[in-house]
Amino acid sequence: MYVDDHCLELSETAGHPSSEDWQNVKVFLKFLEIFYQTILKFSETSHITSNSFFHELFNLQSLIVQYSDGVDSSLTNMAKKMKLKFDKYWADFEDMNMLLFVVVVLDPRYKMKYVKFLFSKFYSPLEGHGKSTKVMDTLSRMYNHYKDSISGTSNENIGDQTSVSQTDAMHSCDVWQSQWEKFLEDENNIGNTTKLEKYLMDDMEKNKDLNILAWWKVSYERYPTVSKIARNVLAIPTFTVALESTFSTGGRILDCY
Repeated sequence: MYVDDHCLELSETAGHPSSEDWQNVKVFLKFLEIFYQTILKFSETSHITSNSFFHELFNLQSLIVQYSDGVDSSLTNMAKKMKLKFDKYWADFEDMNMLLFVVVVLDPRYKMKYVKFLFSKFYSPLEGHGKSTKVMDTLSRMYNHYKDSISGTSNENIGDQTSVSQTDAMHSCDVWQSQWEKFLEDENNIGNTTKLEKYLMDDMEKNKDLNILAWWKVSYERYPTVSKIARNVLAIPTFTVALESTFSTGGRILDCY
């Protein structure tokens, strides 16, 4: 929209575009290429996209702020208008979906350390700490919910196995022995770290091209509950608008349904 306005101003002046005008066009293209590449990443259909939102959001915010303080007046004015629009939708942290941040913690290449790192770059120490705490609280509540659900299912299955069947009764010693061993294991783990805490404390992956879905699949035995959370959260698409409609000048294509 801002480029269109600039081109309209050019069309109202006499003569052909000057070398300065073409230079402005090159600058605009360089700036808008960033947004185009971001849309391409968000619009992918054969790859997960939810874990890329956090990175792209802060990257765009950083670039908009950078260009807002630049020396090129044309680009600076456009960037400032973009910043107003950006702040309208993304400035209020309280209104944002915490899952968009939780999914970064579930990426073994970044975890909670990366979230804290970026928050420290964009907010004051107090604000950054508060936002990090909210993200961690959200993940912890999800972990407890999933863990309780899994425990409830396991108890129901055990109840079915130890009910009226005579065959089950014949093997009751084995059943109770396994439950006794599980009980001792749980007792020994009281006061120790949870699987979520263990995941967060373990070393981060160094592979930049990591297949995150494959990683969680093979890590299920190590972090069963966290793996279930990752499976559901990673399935959320960041972007649901058709790519060809994103930069369309034809107006709204979809109806209210």
